[in-house]
Amino acid sequence: MAIYLNLVLNINKFTTLSMREIIYMLICVCLFCACQSEKNYFNGETYTINLPFAVDTLDGKELHFDEVQTGEMFVYDSLLFFSSSKYPGYSVSIFNVKSGKHLANCFNRGQGPYEFHNLSFIRYVTYEDNRPHLYAYAVNEQQLIDIDIMAFLKKLTQTGNVDYSAVQVDECLWSTYHTVPFNYQYPLNKRFLLVKTSFESPFMNEEEPMLPTYELIDTKKKEVTRSYSIYQTPIKNDNLQDKSLVYLSTDAIRPDGKQIAMAMGVMPQLIITNMETGEMTCHEIANMLKQKIEKATEENIYLYYKSTVADERHIYSLFVNKPFFQKAGEKLPQGNEIHVFDWNGNLLTRWYIRHAADEIRLDYKGKLLYAKNNITDQIHVYHLK
Repeated sequence: MAIYLNLVLNINKFTTLSMREIIYMLICVCLFCACQSEKNYFNGETYTINLPFAVDTLDGKELHFDEVQTGEMFVYDSLLFFSSSKYPGYSVSIFNVKSGKHLANCFNRGQGPYEFHNLSFIRYVTYEDNRPHLYAYAVNEQQLIDIDIMAFLKKLTQTGNVDYSAVQVDECLWSTYHTVPFNYQYPLNKRFLLVKTSFESPFMNEEEPMLPTYELIDTKKKEVTRSYSIYQTPIKNDNLQDKSLVYLSTDAIRPDGKQIAMAMGVMPQLIITNMETGEMTCHEIANMLKQKIEKATEENIYLYYKSTVADERHIYSLFVNKPFFQKAGEKLPQGNEIHVFDWNGNLLTRWYIRHAADEIRLDYKGKLLYAKNNITDQIHVYHLK
């Protein structure tokens, strides 16, 4: 702006320039100033993408179960796992998706073998032996739970009992590296674990916060072997009491472990990181942001992406586009729209679902998408197009 004013005040000095040349110079300076005002907080290139005009409607089917089960869900083939803090005796309940029958409660609460305070299901991986492994994370115990799902299913379907011999428990010590738990944990193979760290507030006001990063941990050597920096500078906002809010995201890893997608909560952006090269690209929806993130307040900040899953070809993210903070006592807003990206960051299509949802999950084997409303506990299943 100072350059612009200086040009205006001294315009008579440009007697050797034509008026067209002077106007061109002023336009260039203004464009330069405008570009400088838009700060890129992420590493790598930022690309602007357009929101597709057309919206396809997905017609799903509501699932019905023996009884209502609240909490996070995870689906594998014919099984639906619910991990909930509601029940005092156990943390996981299992249902048959097709029949709705309640099959078992497992992973009791306590301090004994295979007992945990709570579990979060994170992903399943098929290793070289071609046996799928289902993973869960116990944040309080700092443990990673590896379930040989085929052995687990065999005993469950034959006897109705849980086979804990199919379960292996390993350390996942976030406190060794950080002051707060990991946001995400992705076992890449039997040895390497990819984690997403949380925002960590500084101990003193003059210190910079520790920003979320991806870290590759060698579980045998118990050391971080590689870090992937996501942010090139902290996001400054003095209006929000919770400074971590601007870093809110829902992440999903490609099944082959080669790429990871990060859909931002309070910014209409998808960030894709190549885990082999470390290259990062940011894909921002044009003309969508209601308020610059540096100036956002609790009164005008919006929630954009709330839940994200991915397969080999696509990234699916639940789009909300509503005020983050609603009336007192209300939970986070829900979404009725799913954005479908490819792994190059192209927004391919928009899907409208008739029932509002809080989370979505994929059944990779059956090519099905599940959407759950955490207020009503309704679950709908959709066939992927």
